[in-house]
Amino acid sequence: MSAERFVEPRRIPELDGLRGLACLTVVLFHYVYMTVPATAPRPGLLVARLFGLGWAGVDLFFVLSGFLLGGILIDSRDSPRFFTTFYARRCFRIFPLYFAWVAAFLVLRGFSGWPPGLFDDSMPPWAYLFYLQNFFDAANGHWGAYWMTITWSLAIEEQFYLILPALILVVSPHRLPGVLVLLIGSAVVLRYCLSLMLPNHGLATYTLLPCRWDALFVGVLAAWAVRHSRAGAFLRSNVWFMRLALVEFGLLAVVMLRRAPAHNSVVAREFGYTLIAGGCVCLLLLTLYDPSVSRLFRFRPLMALGAISYGVYVIHPVANWLSHWWLRRDLPKVSSWREAAVMAFAFGATLLLASASYRFFERPLVRLGHRWRY
Repeated sequence: MSAERFVEPRRIPELDGLRGLACLTVVLFHYVYMTVPATAPRPGLLVARLFGLGWAGVDLFFVLSGFLLGGILIDSRDSPRFFTTFYARRCFRIFPLYFAWVAAFLVLRGFSGWPPGLFDDSMPPWAYLFYLQNFFDAANGHWGAYWMTITWSLAIEEQFYLILPALILVVSPHRLPGVLVLLIGSAVVLRYCLSLMLPNHGLATYTLLPCRWDALFVGVLAAWAVRHSRAGAFLRSNVWFMRLALVEFGLLAVVMLRRAPAHNSVVAREFGYTLIAGGCVCLLLLTLYDPSVSRLFRFRPLMALGAISYGVYVIHPVANWLSHWWLRRDLPKVSSWREAAVMAFAFGATLLLASASYRFFERPLVRLGHRWRY
C-alpha cells in the first residue's frame, strides 16, 4: 500500500476539552486535597474531600493516550513508515519539555535555599534520563524528589510506546480486541497478586506499566471499536447504554470517594483502577457520540487548558511548592484565605509558564515532528 493513501486523522476539539478536565482534576487533587490540613474547618475539609479522587485524572490521560495513539496506529498499520513516523512524532512531542525539565532539575539541585524535599533524591539521575523512575518508586516504596515525582506517569507512557506499535503490527485486526481484553484483565490479576505478596508496596501496583496498562489498553480497545463497522454502529445507536454505564461507574466512584479515596488503597489497587478506566472510556465515547456531552467539552477554557495540559501537568506541583515557599516560607498548606490566594497565584503562574512553553517551545517542535508522515 502506498504512503499516499494514508490520510492524517482530523483533530477532535472535544477531546482537548476532555484532556483539560483530566488536567484540572489532577491539579485540584494536588492543590486542594493534598494541602488542606486535617485541622481545617469542616467546610474546607468537605471541599477537599470532593477532590479526593482527583488522582484519577491520570487514568483519563491514559485512556485518551491509548485511544488517540492506538487509533493512529490502527489506521496506519500498513504504512511503510509505520515505526519511524510514530517514534519521530512522539520524540518531538514528549522529549523537549521532559528533558528540559530534567536538565533544570540536575542544574538547580546544586544550589541551596530550596524547600525541603524538592531536590532530595536517592534515585540515580540516569533513571530519569531513561524513563525508569517508576521502577525505583516501586522498589523503594516512596517517591523520589518532588521536582520529578509527577513524571512517573510519563515513564509509564514512554514504556507503553515501546510495545504498542509492535502489538498493533503483530496482532491481526480481528484478533486485536480479544488480545486487548486479556491484557486489561492481566493488570487486575497482577495487581491482586502483588497486593497479596507485597502488601506494604502500594507504589508497585500504582507505578509499574503492567499494573496500569488496563487504562491504556481500554483506550486502544475503544479506538478499535469506533473503527469497526458493527461495534461503531452499536455505539452510535445506543448512546443510552453508555450514559447508563457512566452513571454506574460514577456511583462506584462515589463509594470509593467515601470509603477508599487514596490512590494506593486496597480497593483502588485490586480493581478500582480498572473501574475508573471503564468510567473514563464511557465519558470518552459519550464525548464522541452524545451531542450534549460534546458541547460540554467544547467549552473554550477547558479546550485551552487541554491544549497546554502537558506543560501544566509537569509544572504545576513545583509551581505550588515554590509559590508557598517564597511567599509564606512554608510548604503548601491551605487553611486560610491568604494561603488560598497563594495557591491561586501558583495556578496562574503554572498557566502562564505552560502557555509560553506550548507557544514558543512545544508547538514549533510538534509541527517539525509532523513532517514525518505515514
